[in-house]
Amino acid sequence: SYCKEVIINKITAVMPEFKDKATIIDVSKMAVSSRLLYIRLLDIADSNKYKDEFFALCDDNSKVIKAELVKVISAHKDWHDDVCKLLAQKKSAKRETALMIIENQGADAYRTELEKAYATEKSDKLKSKISELLGSEAKPAEISDEDLVTALTKGTKSKKVLWLFEQPFAPIHFTDDTIAEDIYLQALLLTYANADEGTLPPEGKTLAQKLKADELETFALEVLSRWLEKGAEAKTKWTMYFAAIYGGDEAINCLTDYIKEWSKQSLNMRVALAVKAVNAVALNGSSYALMTVDNISRKYKSRAVRAAAVDALANAAKQLGLTTQELADKIVPDMGFDEKMCRTFDFGSRKFSVYLTPQLDIEIFEGEKKLKNLPKIGVNDDPALAEKATADFKEMKKQMKTVVDAQKQRLEYVLMLDRKWTAAAWKALFVKNPLMHCFAIGLIWGIYENGCLKTSFRYLDDGSFTNSDDDEIELSEVMQIGLVHPLELTEHEKEAWLEQLDDYKIIQPFDQLRRKVYKVAEIDKNKTACEIFKNTEITNTTLVNRMTKAGWYKGQAQDAGFFYEFIRNDISGKEKDPDGKLINIGMTAELKFSGTYIGYYEIEDVTVEELYFRLPDAAYNDNMKLGDVNPRYYSEVVLQLKKAINK
Repeated sequence: SYCKEVIINKITAVMPEFKDKATIIDVSKMAVSSRLLYIRLLDIADSNKYKDEFFALCDDNSKVIKAELVKVISAHKDWHDDVCKLLAQKKSAKRETALMIIENQGADAYRTELEKAYATEKSDKLKSKISELLGSEAKPAEISDEDLVTALTKGTKSKKVLWLFEQPFAPIHFTDDTIAEDIYLQALLLTYANADEGTLPPEGKTLAQKLKADELETFALEVLSRWLEKGAEAKTKWTMYFAAIYGGDEAINCLTDYIKEWSKQSLNMRVALAVKAVNAVALNGSSYALMTVDNISRKYKSRAVRAAAVDALANAAKQLGLTTQELADKIVPDMGFDEKMCRTFDFGSRKFSVYLTPQLDIEIFEGEKKLKNLPKIGVNDDPALAEKATADFKEMKKQMKTVVDAQKQRLEYVLMLDRKWTAAAWKALFVKNPLMHCFAIGLIWGIYENGCLKTSFRYLDDGSFTNSDDDEIELSEVMQIGLVHPLELTEHEKEAWLEQLDDYKIIQPFDQLRRKVYKVAEIDKNKTACEIFKNTEITNTTLVNRMTKAGWYKGQAQDAGFFYEFIRNDISGKEKDPDGKLINIGMTAELKFSGTYIGYYEIEDVTVEELYFRLPDAAYNDNMKLGDVNPRYYSEVVLQLKKAINK
């Protein structure tokens, strides 16, 4: 818990003189918090001296202890040989810890040892992890599909998935048009039931690629449906991963709906299931799936679910060699539109051109004739082509709302967190992508130097750029481009932009120029507490509902189940510090109040107190001076609270 963590940190800081006595203690029977203290004491004393003690604990079953050991040992790349010995141990728990350390330090330094381990590893879970670390160079031993199915379903092994076959599935065909028997489908499902959670079993991919993709998608959706009908049991949550990989966008949408529902429930087991579902969606890897996870990372009320989404995106970005911000740019789908904002739907005898307007609406044309909607299939149309085109059009319209809403929220979040692009990266995202092209036209952008706005500009649909005086300007590829915040503009500049947008009949996708701004008063810049809302009274239910809706979450419950703060973590990504430790990039805000019961059953008035800001990985109460807080972030947080508290 948070309180234990605080106590451990304080004891660790004041007791290094007792470290030699700590090494004679038998820690194996102690509580997790005591074992954690033991490790930290030895680490701050002299980690090299107590190397053997660290490695002796590497079969500890506690996830907390394992994570602490991995952190300590990973910091010592000179312990390479010891990690190699750990990888060769008989106990699977020690081999698992070794793989976690290797993942942190980088697999390239252990490639030879990993290849040897892959050849001898008997645990499917660890073999899959080694395969992941080795990448494409790790290949399963050659085995026929028939032998693989036999090995997977031998004896009573199929028992794990037989509950899904109590009712028959619709026939599924191989790519050669022969029907796949149930035992083949059971083997495919068993690759996921037996796999390490959150991994893609290579044997599953081998079996799946032999089946017709559209029928496999229907099968995966039915598997997900039967799991949900059975109560979405946690012990069979592997079905979510299978469905997310093979169930197409419909499975992603279904899981997203359940993530939203589960994350609202008070039961920890349902919130935990929502976290797993986020990981399942991210594992799909498509632009639509990752965009969905990106959206979850910003808008969901559950702290655990949002954190899972941030971690899932960081993991996906790491695998692609990108930052999380670069990944967010790359996963924006083009929805099938070309650079002329057009997508064609072919009925065989007729073709229909659908255009995306700057207002993010669609217009449908048959030749020069504008239509209100895509017409019904006619007698002269090709039935197969027309049915597919109609289905694709319906799917596009359904996804459009999701994608547009997600990008509106993402760009408004960019306004808050002060994201910058190089001009080349900005053009690749906002000029070449047809969907983002529409956003680019409606927003005001800026050229920045050392974080300061030098010139604001607007992008026109003819590909040119103009300033607030409507004079054309040029962009060089190395310029830093960002979304302008109104606090950076003079009143004259804002009025000039508003007039220009009105002249061109441009409606902004969200309120950028007219949003209210709040600045730290000169007298308050050296303070750590913002007192704008201090002594404001509001009912507890109103405060809780509005704060959670705005993306804040409740603080830790304390005595008698009361909590006394709301917190928001705005994490834009992760990066390594100079010591190689992975840290969060972004900001944290905390609003204190007089407190209410975690369940807030009785309606009563509460009093709002101070607002604080700190870095996301900073210690509790290590708050920033208000003058050091990014002005955008300060303004946006105060704006949110003004709306929530009605002050």
